[in-house]
Amino acid sequence: MRIVFFQWDLGRGGAEIVVCNLSNYLSKQGHQVHILTINSKDQLSQRFNPNVRFTTFNKNRIFGSLIPLIRFIRKEDIDCLVSNVWPATIISTIASFFCYGFRHKLFLIEHINLNEESKNRSKIYRLFLRLSIFFLHNQAYKVIAVSNGVREDLISKGLRREKTTVIYNPACPILSQNEDNFEEEKRRWFKEDCLKISSVGHLHKQKNHSNLINAIDILKNEKKINCQAIIAGEGPERNTIEALIHQKELTNEVILVGSIPNPLSLMEESDLFVLSSSFEGFGMVIVEALSQGKTVVATDCPSGPAEIIGDNEFGYLCEVNDPSDLAEKIDYARKNNINPEKLISKSKEFTLEKIGPLYEEILET
Repeated sequence: MRIVFFQWDLGRGGAEIVVCNLSNYLSKQGHQVHILTINSKDQLSQRFNPNVRFTTFNKNRIFGSLIPLIRFIRKEDIDCLVSNVWPATIISTIASFFCYGFRHKLFLIEHINLNEESKNRSKIYRLFLRLSIFFLHNQAYKVIAVSNGVREDLISKGLRREKTTVIYNPACPILSQNEDNFEEEKRRWFKEDCLKISSVGHLHKQKNHSNLINAIDILKNEKKINCQAIIAGEGPERNTIEALIHQKELTNEVILVGSIPNPLSLMEESDLFVLSSSFEGFGMVIVEALSQGKTVVATDCPSGPAEIIGDNEFGYLCEVNDPSDLAEKIDYARKNNINPEKLISKSKEFTLEKIGPLYEEILET
């Protein structure tokens, strides 16, 4: 089967890593896999199986990819196009109108709760988003949501229920090829004899790292807990986050280490993992933390965390954007760590070996 994955770029984001892992899996199963990107940013292609092809349109505007995509579909003999993340998903649907008989080969994957993502956008933007889901997503053969919350959000915008299905993201982390150096670095990141907290995520408003920083302030100054949080990730909010750290005088308690090649190694060294997001699509870093046997504290945000850890079963949920509640749950988790073997067992529900065949099955229908 000839499969093409279409998306914005190959940055080191959750959706991009999922596509990388799925492409390698499907290639190993004997399928011909081609990854097609709109923008030329590339941090992952070196991880591809040698049989996975990679092409970029090298465009800086998403609608600039429409004509090249139409030409690509007409030229290439492909069995299915898997388009990732709105608005790339609507570009692929529009392109299918110009390629006779292609819509039954079109699959869309949405990785984020679009209602939450668009809350602070203009009314025109939100109207366009809703109309595009109603008129365009319903034209695809199938729409895959990465969590039940994402699926219900799409349905609320007019997507027909029978058009969509849920397949959780496979957690198959890309590890560093130089783990020895990373081992040396991480040992000097954490202070000795303190509560070690790891957090991994892009420095975007969505991840709400200020929520975690304010919680650390409460743990230090009100609860008198000696703790340190290491946040791995990079993004446009870095200056704002650094300013808050200095304002709260937490330069020894909160450390920004930028993007790291092996987040599992950081998680392994920590006592707890914290996700402080305002919203998610799935929350793959939670599964990665569980795979290391780490107790997770996560906001009960839409969508994903509650579907992975439940409530107090495989981790602890707190209110969204409530530093006091987050601090309380961190303190509770510190005293009530969940059995690591139980957490590792839970993480195995989301392995590539479990999720990959689900994609293979739906793409072959």
